[in-house]
Parts: sequence; C-alpha cells; structure tokens
Amino acid sequence: MKQFFRYFLPYVKNYKLYLFYSIVGTILVAGASAASAYLVKPVLDDIFIKKDTTMLQILPFLVVLAYFAKGAGAWIQSYYMNFVGQNIVRQLKETLLEKILTFEMDFFNRYRKGELISRVMNDVSAIQNAISSYLVEGVKHGLTTLGLVGVVIYQSPELAFYGLVVMPLALYPISRIAKSMRKNSKKLQEKSADLSSKLIEIFNNMELIKASAGEKMECQQFANYNKEWFKISMKTVKVSELTSPLMETLGAIAIAVVIVIGGHKVIEDEISTGAFFSFVTALFMLYTPFKALNNLYGKFQIAFAASDRILEMLNRRARIQDGTKELTTQIQKIAFK
Repeated sequence: MKQFFRYFLPYVKNYKLYLFYSIVGTILVAGASAASAYLVKPVLDDIFIKKDTTMLQILPFLVVLAYFAKGAGAWIQSYYMNFVGQNIVRQLKETLLEKILTFEMDFFNRYRKGELISRVMNDVSAIQNAISSYLVEGVKHGLTTLGLVGVVIYQSPELAFYGLVVMPLALYPISRIAKSMRKNSKKLQEKSADLSSKLIEIFNNMELIKASAGEKMECQQFANYNKEWFKISMKTVKVSELTSPLMETLGAIAIAVVIVIGGHKVIEDEISTGAFFSFVTALFMLYTPFKALNNLYGKFQIAFAASDRILEMLNRRARIQDGTKELTTQIQKIAFK
C-alpha cells in the first residue's frame, strides 16, 4: 500500500487546482448528507408536533437546498477526479511503454506479447480506477461518515454508542477479506495475460493452424485458460461479496438495539420524537457510506496487485545500457569481426 501511494501520488500533485474543485464537491456532498439527516428533527418537532407555520415555509426550502447541494457536489467531484485519473493513466501508459522499449531483446523473447499488452492496458486501467474513482470515493464516503457520525452523537451520545459499535466489530473480518482479494486479484490478472497471449498466438499463426487443421486443439487450449480465469474470477467474487451481508447483519442488530432503547426514551420523554427520528435517519444513512468504504478497501486491493506488476516493469533495469559517449571524429568505416 505504501509503495502504491509513494509512487503514484506525485502524479496527482500536478493537478492541485482540479483536486481543489473535487474536494469542494466532496465537502458539499458530505455536508448536505449530514444536513438532510439533521433536518428530520425540526421537520417533525416544529411542523408536525408544534404546528409552527413559519418553519413550514422555511424547512422545505432548506431540504431542497440540501439535496441540490448534494447533487451539484457529486457532479463536480466526479468530473474533476475523472479528468485527473484518466490524464494520469494516459501518462502512465506512455511512461510504461517507453520503459519497456529500453529493455534488451532477451526480455522480449522471454515475455509473451499478450502479457506485455496486459500490463500496459489492463493493469494500468486498474490503477485508473484507484486514482480517479476509488480515491475520491473514499474521501467522499469518509467525510460523509464523519458528518453523519457527528449528527448521531449530537442527537444522543448514549444511543450513538449502541449504533456505532458495529464499526470496530467489522474491521477484522473486512481486513481478512481484503487480504484474500489482493491475492486472488493478482492471480486473475496473470490469467487475463494468459488469455491475451493465447489469442495473439492464435491470430499471428492462423496460416499454420489452418494448414495443420489445428483449430480444435487451439480452441481446447484457449478453453482451458478460460476455465482457470473463470474459477479465480468467481473465487474473487465470492470473497468480495461477503462484505455486504456482513455489514447488513451487524447493522440490523445495531439498529434493532437502538429502536428498543430509543423507543423507551421517547416514551419516557427523555428524548423528543424528532431527535429520535433524526438519529435513526442519520444511522440508516451512515451504514451506506461505511459499507461503501469497506467495499472500496477491497477494490483497492485489485489496484495494489496491478501496481505490483507495473512497478516490476518500471523498476527493472535494462541489462544492456546505451552508451553515453559522443563520437566527435568522422567515422571512416564500420567492420564486424
């Protein structure tokens, strides 16, 4: 993880203005999400219970404003981060190809064409998702989580303890899932390279395959590679999709406990109806960004696995180095002995 951010974050620093716009959009999303949860309290307490006509005129406008700010912020954040991510990937593809072309012929004899194409195209695309999507999504969901946690604690610190206890409980199984995903993702990228290499081999030798009637044999070999890719792909899906039911179950238990304890507090007038529903709304909204953060942590493992393969190429030194001396005298002849 440290190696990934140490190498790729310098690319991001070249787009400070675009990052600033994206951060502004992210703050709008987080702030509007927290505000929409908080507004449940005055809507219930002031309008439906106290019958306040003044608040009836003000609060609907604030609700519309909150959701407009959320939508505008999401668009700003998405556009500018995608611009940054795709531009960085463009540079990275050019850098990787430039580096590969400096290697000696023995390197190209040992590596299959499909594998090299996969490293330049597929692996770099996985990096693009991490830079343009996952990174900013992580910031957005992180700020939204903090904002909603603030609303939850503000409305009832005691109920917040029962509602938020699920977060630390989920960290250990999620870290185990992420570790497994990184391992499977690396295998999946290697199998994708095998598929690409086999296709290039088939299409480059079509005359020989036709002449020797080897179509069935080639199809069988490709099918074997494809089955291996499918098995690893489904193993990755099986592991990654464990996050959602885990969070749903833990979240449901926490919310059930909150409803029981909070219901007693409302009945005994220890907390207002509006404050309780504002708390529950914020808690329901909170599990969405928290669950998204957990999913992103797993997806980052795919990018980390891809970065390992990319950095293997970028950190490799050519065995045959180009000369640095310039010949100033005129060359009379060249002879090979």
